[in-house]
Amino acid sequence: MTSLIADLYTRYSVELRGYLERKFRAGTAEAEDVVHQAFANLASLEEPAVVQNPRAYLYRTTHHILIDERRRLSSWRRGVAPNLLDVHSQADELTPERVLIAKEHLALLGRVIGRLPRARRRSLLLNRLHGLSCAEIARRDGYSESAVKKHITLAMAELDAGLADPQSRGPRRPVRIVAASMLVVGVAIALAAAWFMGRRSPSFSAEYATAVAEIRDFALPDGTVITLGGRSRASVRFSDERREVTLLRGEAFFAVAHNPHQPFLVAVEGSRIRDIGTRFEVRRGDAEIRVGVLEGRVEVAQQPGSPSGSRAPVAPQELVAGQGIRADFRGEVGAVEKMGTAVPGAWRSGRRTYIDVPLREIVADANRYSRQQISIADPGLDDLRLSVSFRIANPQQMLGSIELALPIEVDRRPAGDIVLRAKGGHAGQ
Repeated sequence: MTSLIADLYTRYSVELRGYLERKFRAGTAEAEDVVHQAFANLASLEEPAVVQNPRAYLYRTTHHILIDERRRLSSWRRGVAPNLLDVHSQADELTPERVLIAKEHLALLGRVIGRLPRARRRSLLLNRLHGLSCAEIARRDGYSESAVKKHITLAMAELDAGLADPQSRGPRRPVRIVAASMLVVGVAIALAAAWFMGRRSPSFSAEYATAVAEIRDFALPDGTVITLGGRSRASVRFSDERREVTLLRGEAFFAVAHNPHQPFLVAVEGSRIRDIGTRFEVRRGDAEIRVGVLEGRVEVAQQPGSPSGSRAPVAPQELVAGQGIRADFRGEVGAVEKMGTAVPGAWRSGRRTYIDVPLREIVADANRYSRQQISIADPGLDDLRLSVSFRIANPQQMLGSIELALPIEVDRRPAGDIVLRAKGGHAGQ
C-alpha cells in the first residue's frame, strides 16, 4: 500500500510553504516548521485516510498553527520585563561594588538558569553568550527561527522572575544593579570559555546512560554536549591526542566544540566518525549504524583493524549538512544519501516523525521509549515502509496508523507487550 502521508507530502508541501510565505510573509524556516507540524498532526490521527479533503485539512491546519504561534510569541514578548534588558550606561563601568554584587548573584544565576527547560536554556546561552543569531541557532538545533525567539523570550522572562524574587535573592537591590551583575558574570564566563577552548581538554573518562524514554544532555569538559536518546549508553575518553566517544547502545546527538589540535571521534562497532566542526547524530541499530549531519561536516570510515568482509575497504566518506549514511557492524560504509525532510536530532524535541522508513527501524526506536515492547513476528514485515509521527511520551500512538497503512494486525498481549503479525498472509508485499 502506497504511503498516504508520503504521497500527500510530495503533492502539497511546496504549495503549502508558498501559501504561508505569500499570505503571511513567513520566512522559509518558519514556513517549513509549520508545514512539518501540519503533516505530523495529520499522521498522528488514528485514521488519516478518513479525512475527506486532505488538501483543505492541511491548508486549514497550517493557517491555524501559524496564527497560534505568532499570537503566543507576541504575548510572550509583551510580558518580558524590559528593565532586565535595559542596562544602559550604568552597567558599562565595572566598579568594585558591581564585581562584589556579581559574586553575590552568581550562585542565584546558576540556580535560575539550571531550572530552565533544556531548549530554552540552550537557546539563551547560544544567543547571549556565544553571540549566535536566532537563525543560526535554528539551523544548529533543528527548530524554526520563531521557536528559538520564543525560547529566548521565555528564558529571559524566567530569569527576570527569579532575580526579582526577594526570597531567592535576599536583600533587594535595584534591577539595574542586578542586570549589571549579570553582565559581569557573562563577561567572566565568556573570558574563561575563550581561554579554555584554546587549550587541549584534560584527560577525562566517563560513561553516560539514559533510562527508557529519557532524553538527557551531558556536557563534556571541552564544551561539547552529547544528547542521549532513550535507553542509550556511551563511554567517553579524552587523551592528549584525541577525544573519543564509543556509542554502546541507542542514539546520540553531538554538538562538538571544535579543536583542530585534539580531534573528536565517535566509534560504533566497525565504523568511526570524525568531526570536522559540526553537529550530527549517530544511531546504533541491531545490525547497522546511521549517521546524519545537521550542520558542518563529518568523515565516516572503517575502524582500523575491523574485518572488511567480502568487499575491499571503502575510502572515507565525507558528509555535509542534510546528508546521511549507513554502515554495517564490520564498518562497510554505504553511499551518501540525502536526508530529505528528516532533520538530524529532531527527536530531542519530544516527537519522532518518519517519512517512508522501514518498519523495523520505527519499531526499534519506539522500543527505547516504552516499557511495553513491540515485536515483529513475521520477518517479511521488517522492510515494509511507513510514514508516521508519534510523541516520544506515547510511542504506541502509532499502532493505529500501522494497522491502517500496512497489511498488519496488532496483537496486544495480556502482559502488555505487543506483537505485529501479517494480516492474511500478506507479509512482504
